[in-house]
Amino acid sequence: MKQNFLFLIFVFFGLITTVISSCKHELDVPTSPEISFGTDVRTIISGNCTFSGCHGVENFTRFQLLNYDDVIKNGGIGTSDATKTKLYKSITGKGSDIMPPSPRSPLSDLQIKTILLWMKQGAKNN
Repeated sequence: MKQNFLFLIFVFFGLITTVISSCKHELDVPTSPEISFGTDVRTIISGNCTFSGCHGVENFTRFQLLNYDDVIKNGGIGTSDATKTKLYKSITGKGSDIMPPSPRSPLSDLQIKTILLWMKQGAKNN
């Protein structure tokens, strides 16, 4: 009888642990500091994506990333999940294209987080 009781307690706590660990909570997106396209995001993109032969003015490959409209359209921004956008997948290496390409250095974690937070804050043209 005592063994059955201990077994039931073990199963109960195992189930509770499984239920609690499987719960997913959407993280709150901080509104402060507000990430600015003009000050924060455009600076990152200009310094890493718009150099000659890539997404700049001259000899660009496939598409440009020169302004807000270019980034929204060509980065696939507008989906409900920022991590599923073409821009995010490219800068994190989770897409078919890894940007910026070698031998250029990849974006830093801070740069990636800045772009992600900007998208999660609504990808405003500010």
